[in-house]
Amino acid sequence: MLSSQLSIIKPLVNTEQYRQIENYFNSLTPTSIITVSSFMAENKLNNQTAQNILKELVKDHLLKFCFGIRCPECGLLLISKEDISSIEKTIYCYHCEDTFDISPEDVDVVYAFENYPFVSGQQTNPIFEPERSAVPQRDTLAGLLASGTLDMCSRFYSPTDSEYQELEHL
Repeated sequence: MLSSQLSIIKPLVNTEQYRQIENYFNSLTPTSIITVSSFMAENKLNNQTAQNILKELVKDHLLKFCFGIRCPECGLLLISKEDISSIEKTIYCYHCEDTFDISPEDVDVVYAFENYPFVSGQQTNPIFEPERSAVPQRDTLAGLLASGTLDMCSRFYSPTDSEYQELEHL
């Protein structure tokens, strides 16, 4: 089932990379959080290719684009939100047992499954290992915006064809 959903990325990678990406997704759980940097490292991809692949998987509704909030003190990923406006200004870290103010450096760009491709029992690898830290420093929203590799305009306003036509008549 996953192979058919991943087939949209075949034009973006070679055969070996495609197999490696397929194995990577087979190893994930329904609650896995994916960052561009972890996806790059696990699949030996460059930043642009990794972002293009993740963007295609979002378009195809396998993944969804989210914002991960991590503790500014210990770096623990506390929560992920789909809507940036729903992020609270303060957050409680259950690891540090303290409340912190959230800054743009504490907001990371992450991806989560929108439609997990397996039903219970279909996982090919029944051994679930604990995930590595899902949010390295270079995935912060502020960092990706500064690098120019993240297109936020489409996140805030992505007009439909009918909206474009309405705008043209103004």
